[in-house]
Amino acid sequence: MTIDSNSTATEMTPDSNLTATEAITSVTSITVTTTGVPSSVTEMTTDSNSTTTEMITDSNSTTAEMTIDSNSTTTEMTTDSNSTTTEMTTDSNSTTTKMTTDSNSTTTEMTTDSNSTATKMTTDSNSTTTEMITDSNSTTTEMATDSNSTVTETTMDTTSSVIEITNDTFITVITTTAQATGQV
Repeated sequence: MTIDSNSTATEMTPDSNLTATEAITSVTSITVTTTGVPSSVTEMTTDSNSTTTEMITDSNSTTAEMTIDSNSTTTEMTTDSNSTTTEMTTDSNSTTTKMTTDSNSTTTEMTTDSNSTATKMTTDSNSTTTEMITDSNSTTTEMATDSNSTVTETTMDTTSSVIEITNDTFITVITTTAQATGQV
């Protein structure tokens, strides 16, 4: 477990067969690989530079994600349980709140906010969730895909230059990269 005062990122990954708990910040790259049967993956990342908090839980059918960015105060929560997607976004610049629930159907949602240039697209077709968010204040881009066993999420925040990629296909790979230059 590593903690850096400049930007704190905490990552936790529980697995029924193999458990890895790791906290990361201000490092070049970290890779955590957990191999086992489908189980619960919980990940939480906090970055003090932009105050981004993200939590993902995947239990082969349920994805829960929450992101907070202090630059534009964006809060997002997504839950996918193989048929239901719930998403909520709040942006303090224009105070936009969005919540979508999809149960056994396909929902495509896209929002653009000119004040903070936040763009979000969500597609859920009973097994696949694709989500993309762009916020110009902190240049945060996030994309999540859940296909009942695979979770792919990429988060980019230029304020602290944190890139995070998570894949869960019964083998969980979590990679967190921080670059001080602010360029990816």
